Amino acid sequence: MTPRDAFADLARFYDPIMREVDYDRWLVVSTVVAELCGQQEFEHIDLACGTGHLLKRLIQHGWDSVGIDVSHAMLHEARKGPFRPKVAAADICHLPFGPRFHYATCIFDSLNFLLESAQLRRALQSAADLLLDNGVFYFDVITERMVTEHFADMHWTEDNGSFSTTWKGSFDRATAIADIRIRINTGPETLVRERVYTGEEIRSAVHDAGLVLLAEVDSATWRDPSYRTTRLDMVAVKSDSKEIRRRFEKVRKRIQGLLA
Repeated sequence: MTPRDAFADLARFYDPIMREVDYDRWLVVSTVVAELCGQQEFEHIDLACGTGHLLKRLIQHGWDSVGIDVSHAMLHEARKGPFRPKVAAADICHLPFGPRFHYATCIFDSLNFLLESAQLRRALQSAADLLLDNGVFYFDVITERMVTEHFADMHWTEDNGSFSTTWKGSFDRATAIADIRIRINTGPETLVRERVYTGEEIRSAVHDAGLVLLAEVDSATWRDPSYRTTRLDMVAVKSDSKEIRRRFEKVRKRIQGLLA
């Protein structure tokens, strides 16, 4: 039996619900990190692309990207509108690609939706496997601070214009899993689950996937993380070198300036 699409009831409302999300930041960081590829033309893939919001922005910047997501409902939304990206259904833990991409992205805490350590490891291995030898992987994850500040033990309703959303959040520290229940008007409730991984868990999985982690930074500033950090940006490469680290330091400083 095919598992039910977790976003089946939520997908067509997703973009209006997320209208306050700072996609501009992801666009800036994604495009600057791409400079690490060291070439003007490169193959890019967005993993867990959802409704394709980033992809559509990148298309407007002249990129020829592809996206994959496990949710058919989210991909249906991605195919709407004037800037329609090339997307396909696939599980990020079992990607059907060999090494063909120079650059991969996986943003908006998509890796946190993997609730088991083994899934996280498979996803990072799949990402490594699809990258060419000079490939770059940019991804992010949320921290426990994000969950406890914005979702844990909270209940609220939002007016989204033509509809309303009711949210209920909880967090189990023993399992590090956050449950977020979302109801559109009086419709069925959608359960969204995310797991908070420690930095050590992520670093270990990155290393075991054969990737080299260049940076683990606060997403909002691109400076070193602190106890206030709610989201981490991470950049990993397939092949390490003094040259790639020199270029990365320039990229990091440039992003810091743009986000300031």
